Amino acid sequence: MAIIDCYTLLGAWPQAEVDLSIEALASGMQARSVSRSLVTHTAAIFYDASVGNSQAVEACAQHDPLTPVAVINPLEYPDCLDEVNRCLEKGIVVFLCDNRTASGKGAASAWPAYKRLGASELADIEDGVAWLKQQRWVDPARIGIGGWSYGGFMTSYALTHSRSFAMGIAGGSVTDWRDYDSVYTERYMRTPQNNPDGYRDTAPRLSAKELHGKLLLIHGSLDDNVHPQNTLQFAYELQRAGKPFRMMLYPKSRHAVADAALVRHLRLTMLSFIEETLLRGGEGPSRR
Repeated sequence: MAIIDCYTLLGAWPQAEVDLSIEALASGMQARSVSRSLVTHTAAIFYDASVGNSQAVEACAQHDPLTPVAVINPLEYPDCLDEVNRCLEKGIVVFLCDNRTASGKGAASAWPAYKRLGASELADIEDGVAWLKQQRWVDPARIGIGGWSYGGFMTSYALTHSRSFAMGIAGGSVTDWRDYDSVYTERYMRTPQNNPDGYRDTAPRLSAKELHGKLLLIHGSLDDNVHPQNTLQFAYELQRAGKPFRMMLYPKSRHAVADAALVRHLRLTMLSFIEETLLRGGEGPSRR
């Protein structure tokens, strides 16, 4: 299984204690520091899409996971360590992909996203997925993606513009850039009048009929950053297209779910969906 966030995190080999510092995995990789809480019985793979660097992956691929499943996560990696740990404990591989537009390398790196947010990022993620599918410890039929905010957008975009993923969890998602903050959006997309094709082609809700894979939508009803209308409009279009999906709303939450009891509910909801869609009711590992 995989969770995607302009970082996409992947790992999980039982009984393999690994130093997760970037230097220990591979030299010269553009990546942020990783929490030491992921060290126990875990291996993590970092993939820099801007250079196609898989050295870190090769460095970790010496152990077999109990369950050959891959999960990908978009843009919230530092905030989802608990979810990651829960996945790793269940033998789920976690893949962290540093998309070229999110690599902190400046304007030249971000330029491919101009007027078409999501397109180049998905291409980078799919490059990483293509590598994953070649590994004997990954079941290509059980790869998922998830994220929050821009990561939620990428999840929604991926499930409506790709057939690579069996499931996705999209939280606080932008589903039409016309419904997001103009200061941020117009910096990359210009205005809807100046870029009508870009706005249409990058709106997951306008591609709802193309949904592939099982989808869980999550949103806080008081979200004043990514307004809930994004998720509600997407849900409406999915219903019109006859596409099944699940949705969880948090009535008193904003862009982040902060109440401790609700955070627990959120994490259990996500984990339950992951187990149901990727672990196939607790099946044992499949080998190719």
